[in-house]
Amino acid sequence: MMRAARSQSGFTLIEMLLAMAVFAMVMAGVYSALRVGMNARKQHEAETLQTARAALDALSSHMQTSFTVPNSGAYSMNGSESMVSFFTFPHNRTQPQKISYFLGDGKTCEGLCRTVNRDPFDPDAAAPPPEPVAPGISTLQFSYYDGVEWTPAWTAPGILPERVRIAVDVAVAGEPQRFETETNLPGSGIIASIPAPAE
Repeated sequence: MMRAARSQSGFTLIEMLLAMAVFAMVMAGVYSALRVGMNARKQHEAETLQTARAALDALSSHMQTSFTVPNSGAYSMNGSESMVSFFTFPHNRTQPQKISYFLGDGKTCEGLCRTVNRDPFDPDAAAPPPEPVAPGISTLQFSYYDGVEWTPAWTAPGILPERVRIAVDVAVAGEPQRFETETNLPGSGIIASIPAPAE
């Protein structure tokens, strides 16, 4: 009498253990990749914030070196809510240079940008290219204090504002983070001995 062969179905214990081990290794790899990605993102966000703070401090310090010549429109500070330009005397130079800070258009320059015109009164000089200062900055806002009130623009020839307020936004994790500072423009920045450039 012959016994009918019975087919076995399902997994053996060894096969289940092997499958669980493979699954655990795959999940460990996925977790490791996610952790590396999250750490890289956090580091990038921290670097973006640090760059924005450093750029704001640098802009504030740079603006403190600005000067003007009373009764001369040649060395005036000009500013709006989204840009500012002023004159400074760099070290070891006999000629002033014109600095402009503004928010880039995303093509030639992104974020907080600036131009440095080392020969601002030469009509034949090429326009200086924009330099990125802090690409992570998404908004830039200036306001100017004249001693009485804050205004959104500055165009007074031969006069510097007493203070300039600077505000920037940086997107971190999809949320804007705002940084603000106020810069005092010392009266010692007024230089009366520089002649107006020849026209």
